[in-house]
Amino acid sequence: MVDKNIYIVQGEINAVVGAIKRNARWSTHTHLDEERDPLLHSFSLLKEVLNNITELSEIEPNVFLRPFLEVIRSEDTTGPITGLALTSVNKFLSYALIDPSHEGTAEGMENMADAVTHARFVGTDHASDEVVLMKILQVLRTLLLTPVGAHLTNESVCEIMQSCFRICFEMRLSELLRKSAEHTLVDMVQLLFTRLPQFKEEPKSYMGTNMKKAYSILWKNKRVQLKMRAGGMSESSKWKKQKRSPRPPRHVTKVSPGTEPPAANASNTTGKLKSVSRDQTASILELFWNLSLLHIS
Repeated sequence: MVDKNIYIVQGEINAVVGAIKRNARWSTHTHLDEERDPLLHSFSLLKEVLNNITELSEIEPNVFLRPFLEVIRSEDTTGPITGLALTSVNKFLSYALIDPSHEGTAEGMENMADAVTHARFVGTDHASDEVVLMKILQVLRTLLLTPVGAHLTNESVCEIMQSCFRICFEMRLSELLRKSAEHTLVDMVQLLFTRLPQFKEEPKSYMGTNMKKAYSILWKNKRVQLKMRAGGMSESSKWKKQKRSPRPPRHVTKVSPGTEPPAANASNTTGKLKSVSRDQTASILELFWNLSLLHIS
């Protein structure tokens, strides 16, 4: 009897491949062209693998994740296609298709985190692009909060939270999307707090140094403003910022929440998402930790 999880993966393959073939770029491709196209060829190979197994656990997670992650990384796919691939990956996580005890799970989760935090897609319109960013948030949240998220390295967790920070503090995005990123960060921080007993205690002098560093970031770095009561920048601050540096609408086709700032990071929706360094993220999280301990005491 064939594992039902195989049928789930096959269904997601058909959905993504169908969307790719309906796109103008691939609609005129012949069968030979499809074999040469790296995205379609990758899905074709996965279909052959799935047809020759009876249990999804017979193959490593990377094998059935790779084609979907390639779509997410591709700069040539449109937002809707990238969104479908993100939905598929989120479904694999939610349906527990990835066995946490499998020896290849750690590598698969690292690749997934890297692909989603460096997602690329061709921007279409403001609303559609924000839908893709919302799906990116959903995948990052599911990845970190599910059992397989325990395999992520500290660096990958930091990359995930940096991506959420960028969306949260990008004032060009809608308030709904920024609030969603904020709530995603809250869930992630709460999860990290539950894992505190597993962390090694740092010397007090080290904590004091990082506390000063965190306060310096919060007060001096104008790109990261944590005004929780106002949910971001105040109206007067927004007006002053717009008055100081008015910018005409930009028409760039690439969108990305990742760490690299080229054209893929700018679109009609996102502009250039502001960069938060790894040290800044760690220091801010440590500040939250210490403030919570003070509140409890």
